[in-house]
Amino acid sequence: MLHNGPVNYLAYSLDGNYLVSGSLDDTVRVWEVITGKEISRMKHEDDVNVVSFSPDGKYVASGSSDKTARLWETITGKEIFRMNHEDVVTEVVFSPDGKYVLSGSWDNSIRVWEISTGKEISYMAHKDTVNLAAFSPDGEYNFGE
Repeated sequence: MLHNGPVNYLAYSLDGNYLVSGSLDDTVRVWEVITGKEISRMKHEDDVNVVSFSPDGKYVASGSSDKTARLWETITGKEIFRMNHEDVVTEVVFSPDGKYVLSGSWDNSIRVWEISTGKEISYMAHKDTVNLAAFSPDGEYNFGE
């Protein structure tokens, strides 16, 4: 498993079959755990800061210093949609039911996006940068710090 720069973030799929990595080489890569084979490679325009798998493993979300979060198909690497921010994206998290993804940023916001449409459905302003965010276990609420 090789990147051309340091790896910033790793995440396993819930079934444990895949590992996703985000790197300072501006790429997101999905690996098959048993073989170590690279399955797909996705490209941002700047450092990748965070990556996450959807609960069903069908999608990967990534956040980057290029001021975008992106949703990708895990196996093909096809970009599904972009989530634009005004500053570095530091967090991407899927809702427990896999219907939504949230993105947090140094632009002092958390945004929630509907996966089926790619539309932003919620915006929350914070007093400062967002470094961490999460959905509650029931998916009803989301929190950031």
